[in-house]
Amino acid sequence: TEYYNLFVIGDESFNDGCFLIEKERALTISEGISTEISEQFAALTPESISAIKTFPSLFASENHQYGRTDPDQLAFFGMVTDIKIQENGIKIYFQKFCSIPQQRLNELMFNLAIKGKPSFNELNRTHWAIKRINLIEELKMAGISVLAPT
Repeated sequence: TEYYNLFVIGDESFNDGCFLIEKERALTISEGISTEISEQFAALTPESISAIKTFPSLFASENHQYGRTDPDQLAFFGMVTDIKIQENGIKIYFQKFCSIPQQRLNELMFNLAIKGKPSFNELNRTHWAIKRINLIEELKMAGISVLAPT
């Protein structure tokens, strides 16, 4: 629970159990992660992939409006089940556990470390980042239960 994955994809519906992310937008310092985290996970070694698959994950589509979205846009809480490095990108296989109104994530961007510099909201841009935040605890404190019905 020390880390979580944040995946933000263009118009993804997250219904197929996998998606592709460009290598240039995955786990790079320019995509909202620290140098330390990038050095630890970006090489996608078998060891780092094993660790990444234990992290809780948020799967979101880009905000419909810059910095915010409409009430019906949903993000998902789940886990990465596999990662395959391909010529055309990194294929992420995943399992969704529950949905979260994405606007709630926008409201929690400081607590979830998705507020970049100076006032950039990471939910506005397709990328994959790993955050050193206890996601489950932060969501729980915000009244969002991802492990049991609310």
